[in-house]
Amino acid sequence: MASSDGATEWVGPQIAAFLNIAVVTMVRKIEKRESNEWIAVSDWQNGYRRVQIRLPALLTVTRELNRPRALSFSGILKARKKEIEQWDLNDLGIPEEAVGAKGSPTVVSQMATIEKRRDVEILRGNLEEKADKLVSRLDEAGII
Repeated sequence: MASSDGATEWVGPQIAAFLNIAVVTMVRKIEKRESNEWIAVSDWQNGYRRVQIRLPALLTVTRELNRPRALSFSGILKARKKEIEQWDLNDLGIPEEAVGAKGSPTVVSQMATIEKRRDVEILRGNLEEKADKLVSRLDEAGII
């Protein structure tokens, strides 16, 4: 979904652009349709969207997509014996200046905490009085 450094959410789309394949970001659910066509449900603004996508494609996912399983003792023992294959830039044929901060298309120039404050009013009285006050405040605000 996002990188752990700047959280710019560009890693997935950038890889998809390099590979010239489709990308869907913020996927929270995958519904397989046919062998090479899937429907991905992804977060979108204040809701979600359903996107039909033809494979190969790159999907960035949210935590809602998967619930990690508890580790079993035998699984841990098996994992300790597995060899992890590592590739470096030379193995992948990528120049050093194309990765890391040097190769990033984005630069985080400033970060700041945004302070959000809301005006809060606690309505006093019995239920009927509170309801009348609430309707009056909503009317004054032009909401109703």
